[in-house]
Amino acid sequence: MIGTLLTVAAIAIILVLAVLSGAEKPPTRSTNLLLGVVAASFQVAAGWLFSGVGKADPSHAEASARRLVTLGSRVAGARALAEQTFDRDNPKPTQAELRVVIGNLSVHLSYIENAVVDGVDDWRLVHGVAVERALQRALEQARGQEENGD
Repeated sequence: MIGTLLTVAAIAIILVLAVLSGAEKPPTRSTNLLLGVVAASFQVAAGWLFSGVGKADPSHAEASARRLVTLGSRVAGARALAEQTFDRDNPKPTQAELRVVIGNLSVHLSYIENAVVDGVDDWRLVHGVAVERALQRALEQARGQEENGD
């Protein structure tokens, strides 16, 4: 917000300079220089403010990476549980054993879901606009799949 205001102020100063230079009594060189320096300063300050948008703090990046590692471990555990149950032929799993496995898979999936939501929240701190765009795109894709019957 402040960066935008500084940019607008710099443009306004430049426009004032353009108008005044064509006046009957134009401003002095020192006034032109002062207004030019102020406009340039506003532009530099606005650029500096805009440069910080979306930069990940190293601690945020580390937390996000740690969450992804944990997520990968949970997914591997869920996959291994499903494969062990699916590959078991002798003896075949009983219905009661399958219920336990499905319950355990549900727990793994719940942890995975929470980790994904927490990861999205981590990135919302770093670059909220990008997260909102990604969520909007995902919603649009989901609607398109529903309409296509996928």
